[in-house]
Amino acid sequence: MRTPFYFLLLAAVLLAACSGDGEHRRALDAAYSLINDRPDSALDILDAMPQPEATLLSKGQLRRWQLLRLMAQNKCDTVFRSDSLQRVLTDYYDQHGTPNERMWAHYLLGRAYYDMGEMPMALKEYLSAEESADTLSEGCDFRTLMSVHGQTAFVYRMQSMPKEEEKELMKYSCLAHRIGDIYNWIRGYEMTVGTHFAMGDTAQCLIVTEKCRKMYEEHDMLNEAAGVYPTAIYIYLTKAQYGKARKLMDIFENQSGLFDSQGNIERGREEYYYSQALYHLGCHRPDSALLCLNKLLSHHLRYDVMAYKGILSVYRQKDIPDSIVKYAALYENSLDKFLDEDHAENMAHMTALHRYGRVQKMAYEKNVEAERFKRFFLLVSITAVVLFLLAFFSYRKKRKSKQEELERLRSKYHDTMESLLKAEEETSLLRNGRSELLSMKEEEIATLHKRLQIMQLEISELPLSDKETLLKNNEVVKDFKKKTIPKAKMDLPSDEEWNRLWDVLKSTFPNYYAFITQNKELTTQEKKVCLLTIMFFSNTEMTVLLGTSMQRITNAKTSANSKLFFEKNAKTLLPNLRRSLQIKK
Repeated sequence: MRTPFYFLLLAAVLLAACSGDGEHRRALDAAYSLINDRPDSALDILDAMPQPEATLLSKGQLRRWQLLRLMAQNKCDTVFRSDSLQRVLTDYYDQHGTPNERMWAHYLLGRAYYDMGEMPMALKEYLSAEESADTLSEGCDFRTLMSVHGQTAFVYRMQSMPKEEEKELMKYSCLAHRIGDIYNWIRGYEMTVGTHFAMGDTAQCLIVTEKCRKMYEEHDMLNEAAGVYPTAIYIYLTKAQYGKARKLMDIFENQSGLFDSQGNIERGREEYYYSQALYHLGCHRPDSALLCLNKLLSHHLRYDVMAYKGILSVYRQKDIPDSIVKYAALYENSLDKFLDEDHAENMAHMTALHRYGRVQKMAYEKNVEAERFKRFFLLVSITAVVLFLLAFFSYRKKRKSKQEELERLRSKYHDTMESLLKAEEETSLLRNGRSELLSMKEEEIATLHKRLQIMQLEISELPLSDKETLLKNNEVVKDFKKKTIPKAKMDLPSDEEWNRLWDVLKSTFPNYYAFITQNKELTTQEKKVCLLTIMFFSNTEMTVLLGTSMQRITNAKTSANSKLFFEKNAKTLLPNLRRSLQIKK
């Protein structure tokens, strides 16, 4: 009684596991559907699931849970402090994942390296993520790929590589347009203004700014259209074109929606206060410029150099020596501090590059190992091909030997038949003459009849395929085939030639020969069509040999098939005849 109980218990456990597997899959699918628009809700779903190590999750589901959770955390702006899980995921999905999954894994590893300050490694993973994407597939996650290009552009900006940054921003913009994200389509193009400015092409900055303004307005994004001007304003101010600058400043400050009621700009854009100060200085309003520079100074340490430089210019314009000395010192100190921080940042980049070089060396060693494996695989493949060719040629040799054996058998049978016919003819002549040779010839005929019967029995025991090979290789059949060659202009086969072809069928399939020739319902034309059909002559060839049309050949096949096998169908005549060959040995 314990054995049935054991199996029942095992079935229950398996059923529960399958049910749990379905629930986990549905939960993972639900979390994935929320990743882009509501990542916090997706994270709640994933965290609400039982801990993977305590469940019956398969390895694939565990990796998917880990991947989706990292994706949701990244969307929620989580700072990654470790790359260990991301590396596990890239190793797994490089072997087992879809193009989208490989792209996600490499992108998340790049985000981890970026948060850890490893810019070269981050760039390497972003480029790997881009290579993993299958952009020809409709199922490609273009939104994530767009993020990959955006992050790559940011890394290039940190590395002061404006040309490469511009290329990535344009890819970002094109992908946004492809998925119908109008704002990011224009925004990606707008961000190239900064790359043109970094390359010193201020004319292109103004051209792109105006294009983006028009694009925003065409799509009723009026605030965004007014918000494209900060760089253009700065360019006009540095060229002392204060009228043009003021016009754009009025639009930017009043229509962009980036300023509060007190005239304070949105957080993160405080650099604009410097442009305001430059305008006031150009219009000889140093006190107004000083107010703007003090607002700039109160926000972030990174603006100190810019603020002190502006304040120094204010006091030079006001010609106050004490303040000039004071702010000259402050400007110098802030500039030294900035340069020290820049030097430290450059050292960090150098350290990162050194570590990256070590990783590249490890990658090179892995590539060498991979090349060795490829050479080994190539050697195995070549060996396999050689063995296959040897087997193939051996098979062909055996097949040729088999055909030669069949040809010898056919030739021997033909010679025996010829001898028999000759002997019968001579016997007939001798019988009329009452010659003493009559008894000898009759014995010879009896011997030939026995030999012919033995050979007929040998042929009858051959497989159907060998019999068909005998038919195809017969000289009489080949002569008939020659008559069907286009432009041969040969006469129709004579009655004697048709008789020889019937004899070929009789020698190979005697019972089938009787089945066709003795059927009184078949016309002479239909019998010939059956004969040519079983010898694999096409309808076109039959029209040449019978001197008739394609339609009449089809009609004859249909009629013969109906009379022999009760099927009114020309196409099934050959299969029916072949089946009858197997029965009528």
